[in-house]
Amino acid sequence: MSANPIKLALGQALEAAFRQCGSAGLALNDVQRQILQQVTQTVLLKALSDPDAVDLDENPLDALTEDQLQTLLGYVAECDRDGRDWKTTLFNDWLQGRDSGQVQFLRDRYGFDWIDRVRPRDIAAYTDSVAAELQIGDRLEVSSRLWEWIPEDLGEEPEWIVCTLVNLTPSPDETDPTHINGTVQFENGLELEIQGLYDWNKSNWRRI
Repeated sequence: MSANPIKLALGQALEAAFRQCGSAGLALNDVQRQILQQVTQTVLLKALSDPDAVDLDENPLDALTEDQLQTLLGYVAECDRDGRDWKTTLFNDWLQGRDSGQVQFLRDRYGFDWIDRVRPRDIAAYTDSVAAELQIGDRLEVSSRLWEWIPEDLGEEPEWIVCTLVNLTPSPDETDPTHINGTVQFENGLELEIQGLYDWNKSNWRRI
């Protein structure tokens, strides 16, 4: 039986890339080579050899729980602020053997095949709808991460406190209309302003 020509071509391309890395003084170790080969075979090979295997209308984010979704959206917003691509950052963590903090679950539970399927429009389907629908009077839960430091590497979970959204303040920067601050009121009457409601603090609140 002849070898799959697509798989053979991909294997040759990878070997050529490995040799170029070595020539540049950036030789990959065995684990890094295996990671690259796995990603290639599970993502690129599937797309090239069986394009109908992936439902282009399906949003991969639909598989996430509410907590997982909010965590991912917050991470994406954080990477955007820092000028980093969130997928590349995750992939680099994997190659370097680094823990990915709050979004480590994406690598452990879903893998890079799933991560690679997430498109910008999939992210926008959730961020745009949240921004459009959130209104004063909505009941929310906010994370205690907003006012206390909780070490991620110790596996500690934040406390979620019930509150009501009482104010929305658009950004004075006309070039960034999506940056909005929100004020919530707790049941004891105290209020808290949440900076960057839809971007860097997106993972620190959720609807109830």
